[in-house]
Amino acid sequence: MSNLSAFLYQNTLKTKKIKTIISDRFVDENGEIQPFEIQSITSGEDDEIRESCKIITKSGNKSVSENDLTAYSRKLVTRCVVFPDLNDKQLQDSYGVIGAEDVLNAMLLPGEYARLFEKVKEINGFNHKFKDLVSEVKN
Repeated sequence: MSNLSAFLYQNTLKTKKIKTIISDRFVDENGEIQPFEIQSITSGEDDEIRESCKIITKSGNKSVSENDLTAYSRKLVTRCVVFPDLNDKQLQDSYGVIGAEDVLNAMLLPGEYARLFEKVKEINGFNHKFKDLVSEVKN
């Protein structure tokens, strides 16, 4: 029989935080590249984000619900960024925007945003292929 205690909340590893270099454009006063810090979220938090990105369209008497994937990815990335603080007024003012999602879009070049999104997906377990996970368990 497996050890159930490994699955009890108090015994699980808490959400991960990692530092990752997204761009060489963000340097401190010593010229050192500054990393972003990101963290994983829970499935419950992910559900909240997905729910907030639902689009309901009506066709006749039928309603269809779908997710706005662009809005979802922006909200997911924004929720996972710990540093820099995207809600910081000084940061937002420096880019002339209001809101965490807008400051992130103003700060990053498309390729930098893509790198950040890949890291967010990775830290939240989206890049694991089920086949790979099964083979890990077998070994």
